[in-house]
Amino acid sequence: LQDYRAKLDVLREDNENLLKRNDDLMVLAGDARNFKDELDILRNKCEKMTKLESTIDAYKIKLEEMSDLRQQIKYLEETNLRLFDEKANLEQEYKQAKLLQTQVEFHKRTNQELYQKISELQRIADKAEFEKNRTEERLNAINAEKNNLTNQIELLRETNEKLSGVNLDEADGTTNSNDQLTGSLEDLNFLNLPADVR
Repeated sequence: LQDYRAKLDVLREDNENLLKRNDDLMVLAGDARNFKDELDILRNKCEKMTKLESTIDAYKIKLEEMSDLRQQIKYLEETNLRLFDEKANLEQEYKQAKLLQTQVEFHKRTNQELYQKISELQRIADKAEFEKNRTEERLNAINAEKNNLTNQIELLRETNEKLSGVNLDEADGTTNSNDQLTGSLEDLNFLNLPADVR
């Protein structure tokens, strides 16, 4: 009987230990469930964190791209301003070139007109020079003929004076001779004159 009691005590003690251990296991099981729930929560948070990190990386890439775009936009704006200035300068140069072309055409027409006037004046001057030379030649010829006639008249006058010194007794004959000589002088003067002077 004592052995049974001893075994019973042992069994009771084992039972209590088992109950205590069961309680401990129940606590551990509850803790395990709590840990599992927390693990699920943490896993969800980890997945969200991973997604957020991916999103952040994507935003970083977009920010870098936007920075590049800003630089490109700034470059394009500067290029646009430069091209606008060049366009304005080219338009101004075109206006100046157009004005210069108009002035050149005007001066060209003026030069042509002046050249025509100069040619006309040169033609008139050449004609006047020709007429002058022709007139001078005619005048020289007339003067030469005049000098020749003057010399002949002077010679005839001297001859006449010599003939007028004859004796008075021959007055009638001398008168007739003078009349004949005068007529001869007039005929000679008329024949020796140029046709346009006659």
